[in-house]
Amino acid sequence: MKKQHLIKEMNQFTYPLIFTQLCSMAISQIAKILAGRTSLEALGSLAAIDGLLYAIAGIFSVFSVSFNIFGAKALGEKNRVSFYHLLSSSMTLNFSIGLCISMIILLFRKAILQALYGFQGELLETAENYLGIMAFYLLFTILNFTFTNLIKIEKKTTSIFTITMISSLIQVGFSFLLINGFSFIPALGLYGAGIASMISLFFTSCLYLFILRKPLKKAREFKPNRIGFLFKKSLPLDRARNFRRLFIYYCFRVLDCETWLIDLSILCCC
Repeated sequence: MKKQHLIKEMNQFTYPLIFTQLCSMAISQIAKILAGRTSLEALGSLAAIDGLLYAIAGIFSVFSVSFNIFGAKALGEKNRVSFYHLLSSSMTLNFSIGLCISMIILLFRKAILQALYGFQGELLETAENYLGIMAFYLLFTILNFTFTNLIKIEKKTTSIFTITMISSLIQVGFSFLLINGFSFIPALGLYGAGIASMISLFFTSCLYLFILRKPLKKAREFKPNRIGFLFKKSLPLDRARNFRRLFIYYCFRVLDCETWLIDLSILCCC
């Protein structure tokens, strides 16, 4: 009976996460296809920039993973004081890092695109404008990593699935309207996809803040004095991620930009 109860609890915890991931992948591809109908350059820019932002967000999300590990341990030991110190520290650390990286990308996006991808001319202008719209993607994504890990600790993963479904439908709806235009709304093409993505992310963050308002409000009463601890514990977890992502980007970088843009465009529609 105990084993069956444990299996049931594991299924209730993991199934929403699996369905959430599948839903996110499907919605992401639909959004890319909608944007890719405008031009090959637009789809190439979207694929390259989304991949870059996803890789950076993945690297810095390791601080949220560290909070997940030690936050769950603190709750398991019924040490609420330690848990709230960790939560306060994690929120402060992730907000600071997300804001700094987003500002760097916003201010130096042209140089970043030229250095990493060798974009020039019209392609550079299109990608630069799109990256400007998506600059704060990292801030919202890193914060959302913290929120989802907090929900996992509290074993309320069904909320993650519900929020993902709602935000995904919002993203697809706004993508269709803003990319193609409707009535008084002008067709914005690739830029419409970026705006739709940011609206969806902002809405997702607001929903998480509402659901987690009680523990987050409580965490504000505690000083973020575990930032150094989380940073130190996160470094070993981050090394493998950094190496893998940098290796992938190096492989793309050594190829001619115009060649792999087409490959990225095809992959996004598959």
